[in-house]
Amino acid sequence: MTPDARSIRDARQLFDGDRFRLARELRGFSQNALGRDAGVSGAAISQFELGDTRPSEATLGDLAAALEFPVAFFAKDFRRDGLAFPAFFRSLRSTSVTERRQARAFVELVRQFALGLEKHIDLPEHDVPSLRPKDAHARKLRLSPGRSDGVGGCRRSNRSRT
Repeated sequence: MTPDARSIRDARQLFDGDRFRLARELRGFSQNALGRDAGVSGAAISQFELGDTRPSEATLGDLAAALEFPVAFFAKDFRRDGLAFPAFFRSLRSTSVTERRQARAFVELVRQFALGLEKHIDLPEHDVPSLRPKDAHARKLRLSPGRSDGVGGCRRSNRSRT
């Protein structure tokens, strides 16, 4: 058995639909478009992603080729799952659904890369300052004198400028 056949067999046994969806979304394929390229139906792609069924070894090889991912990528990642993270986009009108999915998939790959990298090197502790004001400070700001809208800051004049 060649190493490629062995890796395909192993990846099929450990096949993870979430990782498969991640690769599809990163490449910007719809389920139907990927199915056409790999010679299966869009419904089959959906079943693979949902975990209802696993692709055959031949189909897995075709899917990996269509997505330009190594077959081993589709094997289950046993780290904690982070695929359900929320993502927010400033303007939904100017960002297509495909672009949003690609962005989420890219961020997830970067997260997985960092988690894998942590196993081999010591990364510094993250030190991100909190952007939330302390309750006492927020209350003081809201109740500051001269505010009619209940929010601290400068008062706006109703006089027009001439």
